[in-house]
Amino acid sequence: MKKKEMKTDLDLIQISIDIWKDKLKIILITLTFVSLALVHSLFNTNKYEAVTEINTMRIFEENLFIPFNTLSSYSDIYKINKDKNDLIDLQFNKITKNNLFNLALNAIRENKIIEDAIKKFKIADKKNFKDKNSYLKYIEKYALTLELLPPVNTDSKLAGEVRKKWTIKFVTEDKNKWEEALDYINIEINKKVRNSLIQNFNIKKNTFELLRNRELDKINNQIINAKKDYVKLSQKRLAFLKEQASIAKQLNIANNTFEALELGSETSVLSTVQTENPYYMRGFTMIEKEIELIKNRADKDSFTANLFDLEVKQRELLEDKRIEQIDRIFQNTPIFKSEDFKSANIIFKNTKYKNLGNKIVLFFLATIIGLLSGIFYILFSNAIKKRQNE
Repeated sequence: MKKKEMKTDLDLIQISIDIWKDKLKIILITLTFVSLALVHSLFNTNKYEAVTEINTMRIFEENLFIPFNTLSSYSDIYKINKDKNDLIDLQFNKITKNNLFNLALNAIRENKIIEDAIKKFKIADKKNFKDKNSYLKYIEKYALTLELLPPVNTDSKLAGEVRKKWTIKFVTEDKNKWEEALDYINIEINKKVRNSLIQNFNIKKNTFELLRNRELDKINNQIINAKKDYVKLSQKRLAFLKEQASIAKQLNIANNTFEALELGSETSVLSTVQTENPYYMRGFTMIEKEIELIKNRADKDSFTANLFDLEVKQRELLEDKRIEQIDRIFQNTPIFKSEDFKSANIIFKNTKYKNLGNKIVLFFLATIIGLLSGIFYILFSNAIKKRQNE
């Protein structure tokens, strides 16, 4: 037993001697691994995981939309009647902090602005691709790697991860280029949201105006037709009265000789003439006077059926300035007034980076692996020599 332990001690000593004897070989092997790590680091740039927070609009900026949001309640100004039981309201949507922020997030999710930013700031160099088509395909895939992460509360069970705000996460090799790209993305998404709001507002405003003008044209035509109808009804009435006056003269009935049944309005007389109480019985004196009055009427509008009600509706439409009021107030919102309008704000200057390829760790691992490989090589080669000598 003692001989075995002694042999082991002698072996450990011999191993130490062999390592020290061939230390130059071990150093060379180690340097070889370190050199390979150096070459790798030179030809493979570091990659960084960039994390950037997105802020919503501030409360005092949101308050600037209160006048517009108040007037936008005129949602039932006009309606499109598609079917008898289907009325579609056209309304101006309220502009709130959350609505604007969601529009900005949607603009980011569309990826078009992300792709443009990658191209503009050469985050992916076109020279590294064989043709334009392969370059564009890579840009499209690269843009899709951008992650848009929602807030995570402290109570969340998602691996203890906490995010107070919406966050953009992206892997890049150049910090400066990515921050320039984020600045560009920030400007472009807000520009896109602004243009979208203006376009949607103008579409609805123009639709309201179109409906109002259509309703006004309809009433104008009804007024014209009502006046035409008066002329025709008057001519029909005069023809009837002349016939009745002629009969009365033939019968020598100058005045009403008995009580006549009241027949109501002039228009009702046209369609309803009682045979037992002929109109000519009123006498040609009265009938001719009625003919004279009809012919000499200066104010015909007062006798035109439904004209007054139509003119009231016409006046209401002409004096309805609600759309113009909403338009005026919309022009005074930050969307138009402020050149620095932001539906969301990407805080690119506070971007946090995580190095995904640490060079110090790489060189440390190369050194350890080199040392172990050198020692293993010396021990293995010495063991083979001893076997051959035995």
